[in-house]
Amino acid sequence: MTHIYAGRPLFWKSGMFNASYGLLNWVLSPFGINHVSWLSRYPMLSLIIELTWQWTPFMMLIVLAGLQSQPGDMLEAARVDGAGWWSTFRELTLPHLRPYIELGVLLGAIYVVNTFGDVDTMTQGGPATATTNIPYFLYEQAFHAYNIGLASAMGVIVVILTIVVASFALRLLFSVFRMEDAK
Repeated sequence: MTHIYAGRPLFWKSGMFNASYGLLNWVLSPFGINHVSWLSRYPMLSLIIELTWQWTPFMMLIVLAGLQSQPGDMLEAARVDGAGWWSTFRELTLPHLRPYIELGVLLGAIYVVNTFGDVDTMTQGGPATATTNIPYFLYEQAFHAYNIGLASAMGVIVVILTIVVASFALRLLFSVFRMEDAK
């Protein structure tokens, strides 16, 4: 079977999570954890770790953009008024970052709905169907079960639902940005 996408997930499958010579087992071996077959014992956790590693820098850039857009005079006024770092973060910074965090969550959710290469390369949807997501299920229906009609219909429905949910979420998010600009 040929894999459509194999770059980064192949590194994680063979370089990080391998039971015999994987980096994760090597790092954990001084603690008595060794020769763990991560992809067969903890397939979902393995995918979550890999996707988190992949998307953390992008999400941090979104949060950094939010932090850089925060007015410095508000923070200075809070310091002059005697606010501590925790109350400044809780009352000023976190509410200011809310739209940026929501944007990151929305983009991450859209990406997770479309994740195929990672699942195909690392776990092939298994063991059993432990890591089968919508794109991989559609792929199996179309190319393994030869149920092209069902896969096509389900694909269209998934795309329509994704567009509806993303449109609603983006409208909500942009209304929050507009309210933030009006302040």
